[in-house]
Amino acid sequence: MRKLYKRAAARHDLVEHFVYLAGEGGEVLAERFLSRAEASCEVLLTQPECGSPLVVQDPGLTGIRKWPVKDFENFLILFAPRPRRDDCASPIRSPRLVAVAWHRVSAGRSAKAQCMRASPAVIRDAYLRYTEAKQDFFRVLERCALRGWPDRKVAIRNAVRLQELLSEQERLRLSYLEACDSTDSVWQAPTIAAVYKRLRDDWKADTETALLSGDAGYAALQQEIEQLQVKLDSEALTGPLEMAKRDEEFVAASRDLAHTTRALDGELGATGSP
Repeated sequence: MRKLYKRAAARHDLVEHFVYLAGEGGEVLAERFLSRAEASCEVLLTQPECGSPLVVQDPGLTGIRKWPVKDFENFLILFAPRPRRDDCASPIRSPRLVAVAWHRVSAGRSAKAQCMRASPAVIRDAYLRYTEAKQDFFRVLERCALRGWPDRKVAIRNAVRLQELLSEQERLRLSYLEACDSTDSVWQAPTIAAVYKRLRDDWKADTETALLSGDAGYAALQQEIEQLQVKLDSEALTGPLEMAKRDEEFVAASRDLAHTTRALDGELGATGSP
């Protein structure tokens, strides 16, 4: 069975890159880098041919290969397959990989732009967790808005239900783009806010038409959204919402949602928030 040996320089590189990423995007991002680096090494242990040869002039470096860290394409693992010998006279035992270095590639962009672009899977997972956090927030909003305003229950329920449906709409739109367009700009989004903008403000009419015609569930959801939009009673919501904003539970929920959003932005490689 193959084993991975990290040279002292490679171990130093990992620490250096962790500190760099923590300073640029926070500890969550740095921890994710370490996790992805280890996962990428596991791939190389079973499939060392995945790496490509490193073109070098120094003959002493012949045989070194390179492989990008998953989700951090600007970080390369430089490694070399080596036979293992216990001593000079022993026969060759199981093969091993020697991690020579972890190299950060500079492409003339800012540090964040170089190394913090998340993969589509990471973006999708982060945004789905954001919509789940919003659902929790909406439940608190509804509970706080009803306090002292039981006569506005229908108006409050309709408003909260509309927000729940809009979140579901965002999830379906993102799933559609994942299945149909891997080059869409949403997969370059550096923040949760940028994903939201793409799924809302920048949503295209032709994409909406295609989704409506190809997904009966989405079409039914859109119909329910339109019906609730007609029923929305803004005047009836003014008092309950103003009271909710002063409720300690609502304030705490708002703070939690903001914290979750910042953490997810960290996973995407940024620090913005919607």
